[in-house]
Amino acid sequence: MNTLATYIQSNNLTGTPAEIVAALDADVELSRDTQRWTYAGLAKRFGSAAVGQVDEGLKAIPGMDWVRLALAAGGLDFSDPATQAGLDSLAGAFGAEMVASLKAVGITRGKRYIAAGLNALPTEEHVTVALSQIAVSQWAAAVKNEVIEPLAASESSIADVKAAIAAFEG
Repeated sequence: MNTLATYIQSNNLTGTPAEIVAALDADVELSRDTQRWTYAGLAKRFGSAAVGQVDEGLKAIPGMDWVRLALAAGGLDFSDPATQAGLDSLAGAFGAEMVASLKAVGITRGKRYIAAGLNALPTEEHVTVALSQIAVSQWAAAVKNEVIEPLAASESSIADVKAAIAAFEG
């Protein structure tokens, strides 16, 4: 089986080829960066002007001094669910684009097909071929398990095996 068929089967993707293509095109988490980020690290990534805006924005919000202290000293884990939720609450102060950029520091998102190791989004035709490969593989496994192995254990003749395979409807 090819990579697509293996991915579909191992991840239990079901439905029509169009539904499977839509599932593969979905936005998913690709990776997490659990390191603690400080102002210095953020400045390397976004530039000092952007970090200055973040600091000024945090100064303007009551109760955010602890965040400023964390960013100045030990840093924050931007992949942490609480940090991600906290960033969402700052969209009004920082803007959606800055919040999305900060969230991406901790969690990289992308298309499911990329996570599957595929170079491009498969077409419905590709998925149809993969589903056919899965069906053939499942049929062959059923023939082996339900026909060949029991007959081999009973020391049946080749003619008996051929007849049993021909009669198998699995």
